[in-house]
Amino acid sequence: MISYTVLNNIFNIWDPLEVMYHAPKDEYRQLTQEIFDKLHTNMDYQEVYAVVEKVGSYYFDDFLRMNEKSCKFISELIFEIMNQK
Repeated sequence: MISYTVLNNIFNIWDPLEVMYHAPKDEYRQLTQEIFDKLHTNMDYQEVYAVVEKVGSYYFDDFLRMNEKSCKFISELIFEIMNQK
């Protein structure tokens, strides 16, 4: 499984809204928490992607349209970390 801290760091580094240079350190806290709460150990990549896309789209208008390739990459990264042994 992935820790909240690792997941939060992923979103802070990815910075899908490109605001981290002037935003508070916890800018993506709600997004991270909601995604973290929805992840579970037996998810496949498509399920992880669906969570990231759905939650991201809820919090930010045009999230997927503006970031589709990045969203897929981040979902894959999260999936890979979740499945590390």
